[in-house]
Amino acid sequence: MLGSCIACRVCGDRASGRHYGVLSCDGCRGFFKRSIRRNLKYTCKESKKCVIDVIHRNQCQACRFEKCLIVSMNRHAVQNERLGFENPNSMKPAKPMVTSRKKPFSFMLNFYNPSTESTTCAWSLVRWWSSLPPSNSFQASDRRILFSNCWHSLLFFHVICQPRMTMIDESGNEKLRAIAKTIRSLCLSVVEQWALTVILIYRPEDGRLESKSEIVNTQRSAMLMLAECHAARVFQGEG
Repeated sequence: MLGSCIACRVCGDRASGRHYGVLSCDGCRGFFKRSIRRNLKYTCKESKKCVIDVIHRNQCQACRFEKCLIVSMNRHAVQNERLGFENPNSMKPAKPMVTSRKKPFSFMLNFYNPSTESTTCAWSLVRWWSSLPPSNSFQASDRRILFSNCWHSLLFFHVICQPRMTMIDESGNEKLRAIAKTIRSLCLSVVEQWALTVILIYRPEDGRLESKSEIVNTQRSAMLMLAECHAARVFQGEG
């Protein structure tokens, strides 16, 4: 839990938590989120050296946004925050993907039909993943292999990270509920969820993959991002 001494790295106000990879207040979190989602452009009327603190943070949006970037707020975390839930009502039901690797995720298959939220969730994950720059650089055959190998664990992880989805808690499967409880207790930031999602997807073990070196590099980049997030937590006294 954040103590009263933890300050927002952008303006110095009291931080409410880790937002987009950085300890920040709700004001700066909302400002950065709006700026990215609306693709807003700001211009400084001075010399781009405005003071950004609790008192002056609203006086120059250009310098405030620049400060957000300087302290490493992640614009990609904003863009992918919803992980494909932008328009769930327009999505078509997905057909079940059958693999031999059903356990320990076989319970998820019981929910996988057109009338449940998990189907919409799975289909939205497919669309979200297909739009990512890394996946676009791989051959279609590699994309199919990667997703067929990870869809069950990806769906499980995504459900865990969405508090409104209660299917795991209501499943009666104590092992899965214990795993979910452990992961939720980590209070993963959006950036950490992103990194773990990439690690789950880009697994180079399958011998059929043709772009193995690129997949390895993509996974390593995500691992480095996760390591940096952990180091930041330790440095700032959270871990």
